[in-house]
Parts: sequence; structure tokens; C-alpha cells
Amino acid sequence: MALYPLKTPDMRTAENWLKEGRVPKKGEEPTRCWCNRHHQNTALYYTPAQTTPDRRLVEAAVKRSKGQKAAKARKRKQEELEAEKRRRERLLEIGAYVAEAAGSGFRFGGSVDRLLELGKFIDGKHAIYLDTETTGLNALHDEVLQLGICGHDGNEVWNKLYKPKKVKAWPEAAEMNGITPDDVADCGCLEDDKDAIQEIIDSADIVYVYNAAFDTPFLKNAGIDFGEAEVHCTMLDFSELYGEWNEYFKDYTWQKLVVAYALATGGEGYPAHDALADARATVKVQDWCNQARIGLAREHAGRLDLLAKPFR
Repeated sequence: MALYPLKTPDMRTAENWLKEGRVPKKGEEPTRCWCNRHHQNTALYYTPAQTTPDRRLVEAAVKRSKGQKAAKARKRKQEELEAEKRRRERLLEIGAYVAEAAGSGFRFGGSVDRLLELGKFIDGKHAIYLDTETTGLNALHDEVLQLGICGHDGNEVWNKLYKPKKVKAWPEAAEMNGITPDDVADCGCLEDDKDAIQEIIDSADIVYVYNAAFDTPFLKNAGIDFGEAEVHCTMLDFSELYGEWNEYFKDYTWQKLVVAYALATGGEGYPAHDALADARATVKVQDWCNQARIGLAREHAGRLDLLAKPFR
């Protein structure tokens, strides 16, 4: 006995389900129904619950997706290689000017890549400096308590306290930064200001951070993207210039910001472990690094204008 109308309006024949990428499950009994109200023909109909995605179509879709992802990855890798090639060509061009002034065998600050750093300084790109205070050292579990951002002139761009979403107490961190749960009890969370902070970062060509590997993951976890802005670690820059080699790690020993600031300012102190104060201190240290590298260039080349020529 055929049925009409259908039990449910979403019933389909096996052929029509196949068009939608589904096939009847094994062992499912279809219902014979009239194809129209005139009772001219009958067919076997299946409900959605009696069907399953066609494995072959799913596998084909997955294969296409993987192929598209692989193609995008290859394209991205090719773009990166081409960008690196252009960068290296630019370095060689700059190096030619340095070699012209300094003679053969010249090495700028121990690394030809540092030529590009000097170029950034001369080029006057828009830079911001930022620092965070957090509930601890692990970006996966700890959260931001304070974010401070300033411009190259040291003027405040952003400075706010934040209440963590999950962490309720941070006694060890509070001893360092002086921020207690009571201090942030009435504050909003970092994610509330995500769009405003993102706008600030998007406006910058370079973001200077003292120990960027520590601070940036906290902001990224809050959904803040550094996009096309270059993140420059002032700590690594200073530590290389400071020159305390660690034989075990085969690298320069990382120096604390208070040490770097004291050297950059001739022994001055500042209220450390306040995010805005640390950002302002980073300005001083980065300026010192830039001037130190220019000093190295002057020592070898004699004329800074030859170094600046490729950027004009």
C-alpha cells in the first residue's frame, strides 16, 4: 500500500539523496509512496535518519580540501622565499655602500642582518612600545593584569589594568608588580578592549617589546593579532650589544630591563614592573641600541650618510 502524502516532507528517493551527497544506510527499509497526488507512480523513499553521507564523496571533498590547503601552503612558501630573496638583495645593496666606505672584510655588528636594523632606524617608520604585567609566567594559564603602550616620544598611548577571567590569586606575581586582586576587582577584562588595542597595533610598522617572546603570546591568546607589524625584541638586541656570552647556550645572556635601562641612561633608575614605565624604559634602551649600532658603523665607515644613502 503506497502512501501519499509523504510521512515527512523531507523524505527523498535514493537517487535524490545521492544528489545531496547522501546514501541510504545498510539495512534500512524504505517506504513506498506515491510520487504525486495523482497516484500515477510509486517510488521508495528514505527519511534523513535513514541516510548517511556518501563516504566516497566525503573522501573526495577531504582530498580536495587537503589539495587546496597544500596549494595555499606552497603559494605562501613561494611568496616567503621571494620576499626573503628581495630582502637579501637589499642587504647586499646596502652592504656594497658599507664596503665602499669601510674597505674589504667589514662586518657590521657581527651580522649583516643588522644592516637592516639600522635601515629601520633611519627610515623613521611608525613604532610603538608595549609591555604587560601578568599573573604569572605561563601564557597558557596566566592572564594580563596591565597593558602599557607608548610612542617613541614616551607619551602614553594606552595604560589600563585588567581583571583576569580565570585566575583568582597571584601572590608571587603581586610581589613583583604590586597588582593585587583588589586593585583589579572593578576592572574589565582584556578582551573587552581587544578592538581598540588592535587598532593601535595595526597603526604601527614596528612593535618594540622587551622580551617579546614573553609578552606577545598573552596578547595573542586574547585575540589580538600583530598582523603585518614587525615585532622587534629589544632584549635580544641589547643582549647582543652587551656582549655577555653564554658558552652553555651558545648565545648572548639575556639581560634584565633594569640593567639595560641603567646602562642606557648612565645609571638612572625607574619604577620597574609597571607596564607603562617598562614600555618607556624600552624606548630608552632601543634608542641606546640604535645609537650603538650607528657608532659601530661610524667606527668602520666614517661617514653615516653612506649608510643612509640606500634609504633616501
